Amino acid sequence: MELFACKTISQAHEKAIRQIIWKHRVITTEDGEETWETDPLCFEISDPMNDMIHPSSSFQENRCQEYARQLIHGDGGGFDYSYNERLRHYVAADGSAPRDQIGYVIQKLKKEPDSRRAVAITWRPEGDWDVTNVPCLQFVQYAIRNGKLHCYVLFRSEDILSAFGPNCYGLCKLQEFVSEACNIPMGTYNHIATIPHLYNKRDRSELDRWM
Repeated sequence: MELFACKTISQAHEKAIRQIIWKHRVITTEDGEETWETDPLCFEISDPMNDMIHPSSSFQENRCQEYARQLIHGDGGGFDYSYNERLRHYVAADGSAPRDQIGYVIQKLKKEPDSRRAVAITWRPEGDWDVTNVPCLQFVQYAIRNGKLHCYVLFRSEDILSAFGPNCYGLCKLQEFVSEACNIPMGTYNHIATIPHLYNKRDRSELDRWM
């Protein structure tokens, strides 16, 4: 795993792209698409709310704002699933009422500021093993340490070219939402992609902007 300490999302996005360009291997996906893939990447971003969008990203301000709105407040935008659905309306296998995991996280941290259990997940084992369109984001954890709210996220797979920028933007806006609800200043945003990749043929014109 490669670990990078970056100040901003924009810096992290460029490092991630460069890492794949320099150190990729060619992998064909289960769906038959060719990708460039590299070893797991981990980013610690110390100033996540500044310089949030790289100028070469296909998602600029308006699209990132809409992505963040959907993530935090709903409206999946036509996708088969949405992170908002999984994080804020999670339905367990027992058929119980939907659970707002972000609401749980906020209440947990208000009650137990030192908690290690302020965790939200997206994977549903009873349904996600046998379908094609499953969440890339798997895990979100918040921790209050040294008077600040830190965020840790794990992606099982992530399209670094197209999705890394808006994912970081939206999840940092979600971190800000939790931070304000808990009345705790934001700390670092920490982003792990276990299988980072890009679609070198499908998205060639976009990739050329970074070359």
